[in-house]
Amino acid sequence: MNEHQQQIHRNLAYPIHKFFYRLYLESKQEAVRDKRSGAHADLRVLQEKLQKITKWSQKTVNDVIGLITSWFHNRQFDLAKILKAVVVGRTMILVSIARKEGAGAGADNVRVEVPDVPAYIHTVLCLAAQQLFRFPSLVRVEEHETESDLDQKTQKLRSIIRQAIDNAVLDLLPSQSVNTYLEDAMNAKHFDCMGNAQSQPLSSAVALSALGFEVGDQPKEPEGPTKQVDQALLQALALEPAHAPAPKFE
Repeated sequence: MNEHQQQIHRNLAYPIHKFFYRLYLESKQEAVRDKRSGAHADLRVLQEKLQKITKWSQKTVNDVIGLITSWFHNRQFDLAKILKAVVVGRTMILVSIARKEGAGAGADNVRVEVPDVPAYIHTVLCLAAQQLFRFPSLVRVEEHETESDLDQKTQKLRSIIRQAIDNAVLDLLPSQSVNTYLEDAMNAKHFDCMGNAQSQPLSSAVALSALGFEVGDQPKEPEGPTKQVDQALLQALALEPAHAPAPKFE
């Protein structure tokens, strides 16, 4: 992880975590106010709110992003500038990989459209919400939970948020333009670390590794007590258990 990526994590992870916790508190209050029945009424309301994140109006997006950016611990942090450096840098790496493999020669330059801050943070929220929808109890504090249980849940939620922050960058890369280079590179020869020519395709793992992301580092489903609780919860909500494909998130 490079310095720019670290800066995004340091400044954005906590505000995103805080946002989802506050969203749960609002859901809990709404469940009480509307007299929702059932032991998991608060989590049902939370799931409803999580589903709506992808359909927010631009005004709602701007309001929420304004709140989240106000929680940055470093007031001098310029996310727009850092985001531009990350997106342009990642795109240049992908294109350079293709060109090194002899692909894209003579092709037009890749056009990079750097996403604005609201679009990026909204994407992070959507990606994190998809995972949290399956395991909503990660943001609920139970009276009987031990400090160790709470720490495990916090770590799992942080892992979801970290993955969302990283994957949002990948989702916003100009993939269509870069694919012009990569499709050719996939069938080109490249050299291994010993300098021996090998006829094998340039895999997506190579590209992701070059981008600074850990290959195969996918969000892990909660284990132990938390996973058991969420499996029971999803069954109670008539949803699929945790080991099944994720529910459709629209």
